Amino acid sequence: MSEPAEPGLSISESASLERGYRRLLAWYPKWFRLRNTEEVLAVLMTCAQDDQTRPSLEAAVDLLKGAARMRLRPMPGQPRTVFAAVWLMIAGAAAELGVMVTLLATQNGIKADLIARYPAYAHAIRHAVNVQVTLDVVAGPIVIAVWLWLAWASSRGSSGGGWPSRCSSASPASACSTGYPLDPWCTRRPP
Repeated sequence: MSEPAEPGLSISESASLERGYRRLLAWYPKWFRLRNTEEVLAVLMTCAQDDQTRPSLEAAVDLLKGAARMRLRPMPGQPRTVFAAVWLMIAGAAAELGVMVTLLATQNGIKADLIARYPAYAHAIRHAVNVQVTLDVVAGPIVIAVWLWLAWASSRGSSGGGWPSRCSSASPASACSTGYPLDPWCTRRPP
């Protein structure tokens, strides 16, 4: 009699699982992927269930969290203030997300309350609230993206007053207070 086939994945199922893991690993920074992709992939494939054909939700979330953490983490050797600034920018993005979620969850209550207080203006109130919510839904993701982009750029900038610090200045004239004589934003030179 022939031996029963060992349970396991066929070659196409294994390749599908590997492609899924490679897609998730593509979110990591290039320097990390060049050094560690094969090792991480080998561990993920070894830990996979016998009949698994796609990455599990838990593994996908964990890999994406790790990629986001690596991309937003300041480069080693930067001052503590850069770490604090990056985390404050990430907190700003999270706060904006909270505002968006709260606004979307309470928009009907806001409309109902305002219409109950001012029934003569019901049509105008509905229109005004709809316009405001639409503006917030459009602007919210843009603001979140800007917060995250500034966090990423600040974590990659030089420690000597790079462009992210200039972008956060109120005006180009206030950037002249940095004291760098070769600052391109300065039109006046120090005496």
